Amino acid sequence: MGRTFFPPTPEIPGNNGEIIWKEAMFVFDPFDIKGFTQIRIHYEDIYRADDTFSYIPAIRRIRRLTGSDVTDPVLGSDSCYDDFEGWHEKLKPIMTFKILGVRNILMPQRCVKKPPEPFRIMNCYQIDWEVRPCWILQIDENDPSYAYSKRIFYIDKDDGIAAIRYTENYDQKGRPWRSWAFNLLYYQLKTHLTSFDGDIYKDHISGHSSLLDMDPVDYNLDKILIPEDWFTIRGLLKKAR
Repeated sequence: MGRTFFPPTPEIPGNNGEIIWKEAMFVFDPFDIKGFTQIRIHYEDIYRADDTFSYIPAIRRIRRLTGSDVTDPVLGSDSCYDDFEGWHEKLKPIMTFKILGVRNILMPQRCVKKPPEPFRIMNCYQIDWEVRPCWILQIDENDPSYAYSKRIFYIDKDDGIAAIRYTENYDQKGRPWRSWAFNLLYYQLKTHLTSFDGDIYKDHISGHSSLLDMDPVDYNLDKILIPEDWFTIRGLLKKAR
């Protein structure tokens, strides 16, 4: 739903506004979790919970995740499923929203090409930084059963896509818990699309962090690069095996 760059636009035929997005994840290494796969379906209806299924190779079974599972650590890392891309959480009617204003934030500069390998040694990007104006949005969960009490997002004001560049998450005691940030945002001049190259997840209570190191994607707007069957249970099993 809301497709603007990839055909068919604005949504897959027959969807009728039901599904906003689908997400698939495949793990190829390390060996002890190789074959772990997951799909998540995010619905437009705010009263309908996401459907999340994982294939666990150790037991060769598919398991359905509950709403509380999406805030559990992903495979022992410092991220959780609701932290992907800054915020993958389901909107809830009990949430309250507050704009705290606009602030200039120092952040990694948007890049138009992939950094050379020497600059990626030890997961450290030697890149330029820049000051960007950001909207600061606070979301109060108002749900004592949820992992976070509130979340604060720093949203790029002038990039044209309102990208979340930094997220602060607070536990139910009001303590800073997890944060997420772009280490590098890859920007394509021709298509104006962005892709993530490096994300940093930090656990401020435990005092450690995880880095998601990825390669930028060169989009081909003439076709869909990912087949639809990757977002089905059958396709998930086929990919896992």
